[in-house]
Amino acid sequence: MVRVSNQLAKVANNTTEGKETHIMTDANFAAGEKVREYGERATEGTKVFGRQAIDAYEQVVKSAVEFEKATAHAAPADWIKTAIGAHASFVADVNAAYVSAARTLLS
Repeated sequence: MVRVSNQLAKVANNTTEGKETHIMTDANFAAGEKVREYGERATEGTKVFGRQAIDAYEQVVKSAVEFEKATAHAAPADWIKTAIGAHASFVADVNAAYVSAARTLLS
């Protein structure tokens, strides 16, 4: 165990033969590149999924707002129509702001 730690210390301090240190550096660089590439792929995949989730969310809320507006139109009293219509408009406005902010974060 001590021998291994001494060897690792020599590699870290660049006191071993140049070739061994060079190989170690190349291996570290290659590993770092693989990790970076994986990270980029994972990030892009997450962004694609996020965009799809936001699109689906937006469609669900639009459908709910359309249903609410149809319900408002069919309401028997004017004050009910006004209240339901106002709520539908509020939900549509908040949803538009939320979706816009989420898309900005994903770009």
